[in-house]
Amino acid sequence: MDQTYATLVTGLSDFIARFGGVPGAGLRFESAVFAGTDSVSVSGTEGTDLLVSSVNGNELVGRGASDLLLGLGGADSIFGNSGSDVAFGGAGTDLILGGLGDDLLIGGGGADSLHGGVGANLLIGGDGDDVLDVRWATDPDRGGLSFESWRATKLGATDELHGGDGNDVLEGSFGNDLLFGDAGEDSLRGQDGDDRLDGGDGNDSLRGDAGADTLIGGAGNDELDGGLGADLLDGGDGNDRIAAGNGDDDISGGAGQDSIDGGYGNDRIRSGDGNDRVDGGGGDDLIWLGEGNDLAAATEDFGRGDDVIFGEGGNDTLYGGRGCDQLDGGDGDDVLNGGAGDDFLTGGAGCDIFQFRSAYGFDIVSDFTSEDRLILTRNINGIGGETGRVSVEDLIGRITDLGGDCLLDLGGGNATLFRGLSAASLEDLLQTNLDFF
Repeated sequence: MDQTYATLVTGLSDFIARFGGVPGAGLRFESAVFAGTDSVSVSGTEGTDLLVSSVNGNELVGRGASDLLLGLGGADSIFGNSGSDVAFGGAGTDLILGGLGDDLLIGGGGADSLHGGVGANLLIGGDGDDVLDVRWATDPDRGGLSFESWRATKLGATDELHGGDGNDVLEGSFGNDLLFGDAGEDSLRGQDGDDRLDGGDGNDSLRGDAGADTLIGGAGNDELDGGLGADLLDGGDGNDRIAAGNGDDDISGGAGQDSIDGGYGNDRIRSGDGNDRVDGGGGDDLIWLGEGNDLAAATEDFGRGDDVIFGEGGNDTLYGGRGCDQLDGGDGDDVLNGGAGDDFLTGGAGCDIFQFRSAYGFDIVSDFTSEDRLILTRNINGIGGETGRVSVEDLIGRITDLGGDCLLDLGGGNATLFRGLSAASLEDLLQTNLDFF
């Protein structure tokens, strides 16, 4: 048997062989050598077959049980059909369809198209810009199954797709699939199911769609879209664009200048190092900005959630939006604006700016010092009267001492409580640390 296999794959220039068995009839071996650029179609038996094509682009059809189909050279078309098949395209631009069964499909060299079909399949693209696909829409005969039967089978199956080198396209299906882009600028889409997508090196595009997915961008400037479900998204190194979509997501930007949109849901967001832009979106979000000069806001759905934002290092800008938010600038010269709602603001170390507009609610500032500045809209809540301009004297008349703290009433039910600051101290600070916009 070993000598037979060695003979079959020696690389004769225009060689095609069939070696198989028919139940009850023993083993059978057939081979032919063709001249020039002839192309043929060879079908296997109902048993377990070995079909080998050398240089020219030929068609190999598995038919029956579990077959071994080797394209080797040329642009081949390989069909596994029934059974758990192993197919290898080799050099050339090959088309490989697994059909029914749990198949192993390997593209080899060239820009190949691999379609797993029904079953739990392993697809490996190899060199070239490959397409790896296990969807219903791209399974030509679907094993004779209806959509519901095909879908039910795939729900219990896990497909594993490896793009290899090149700029590859990987498409999952209904099951919990594993997609690995590897090297190159790849496009990965999980479709339904709880999928794991790993872009690898290169500037990749990852889309989870439905399900609780894990998306890992890896090195490069990647685009991640979680879609529906509670997803885990990690941009990795590089300047990434991350859109979590609906669901309670866990998001990490990694190193680089990232753009992160939490979408709807109660998200946990770590922007990582770099100058990042983060929008928590709807829901009650928890955001850590990391090192760098970051911008964090909650603007989607008008920022109605109750958000917690930590600036950490860098000169950060924090906007709470609507809701009762907690903003902490951390180290650096930060800008804090709680927006509408009753907010808790901490500038942290550095020269910080606290901004207030009309109808902002009742806010607490925990650490207003001589290094910080207070900025108000010019006629906040109309308290400037006919002049339309608020003066320092107007504000001083609205301060109430609370014995260790003080309250600044800015009209219309809006006020700011300054912790650890007496009325006299705030009056002095307003003389030098107040601006309008």
